[in-house]
Amino acid sequence: MTDFDHREAALLGHLNLIQFYRESPLWSLGGIVQEEAGVLLYATDSNFPLMMNGAFRTDDSVDPDVLVGRADDFFARRDRGYSLFVRDGIDDDLGIAALRLGLAEVVRHPEMICAQRLPVAPLPDGVEIRRVVTVDDAAHFVEVNASAYTVYGMRPEVVYQAFSSVRRMLLPHVVAVVAYVEGKPAAAAVTMASHGIAGVYWVGTIEAYRGRGLCQAVVREVTNAGFDLGARLNSLQASVMGEPIYKKLGYETIFHHRIYVRSRRK
Repeated sequence: MTDFDHREAALLGHLNLIQFYRESPLWSLGGIVQEEAGVLLYATDSNFPLMMNGAFRTDDSVDPDVLVGRADDFFARRDRGYSLFVRDGIDDDLGIAALRLGLAEVVRHPEMICAQRLPVAPLPDGVEIRRVVTVDDAAHFVEVNASAYTVYGMRPEVVYQAFSSVRRMLLPHVVAVVAYVEGKPAAAAVTMASHGIAGVYWVGTIEAYRGRGLCQAVVREVTNAGFDLGARLNSLQASVMGEPIYKKLGYETIFHHRIYVRSRRK
């Protein structure tokens, strides 16, 4: 790797992920972020537990039972479940406690990094990539992901609720892009700079437009945008569908995250 070892990259990628969830819940009108004593808790306008509501340990010394207890109280008051983010090999005590306390492991995905710019490639015929610079552009970004993420069981309204105040994502350290096919929104991705790196999030392609190289195109665009923002490294947490695409682009896996979910308490 260029200027990085895997341990440093893993730390910075995790810090960027946490920062993303400090900020992005506020892209919804009723988003709430609470951080105190090494625990970050966030809620969006959606009550969907996976990703839309969650808990992080920002201080690795925080006792897992304390973290889960605080998260249980926070989300019980909001009558919803939540996600708990755990790093393999680093937060193993947290993963063990999560299972003991009744959370279920639902996702294991690779943390992937890219330490160099990606070569420019020609776009498929009829495709144009535009940066999100207006509220209307942002609405297209949300439209794409509301459709794309149904493949993971996320209803469209969940995404619309998570982005119910899209103007809040129009920030100088955030670059979102939308790929259009003959003028219609088809694929999207966003990057956010923090801690000297950039993190790629919300990569999606509408089902009718898959298989045309649009995912590669938007990820290439935001990866290089991250470097333009001054990042020394790009990181992302890959889905099952996205992992082979990112690997082909030049991203490499350095560890895995697990997400444990607490269902809404009866």
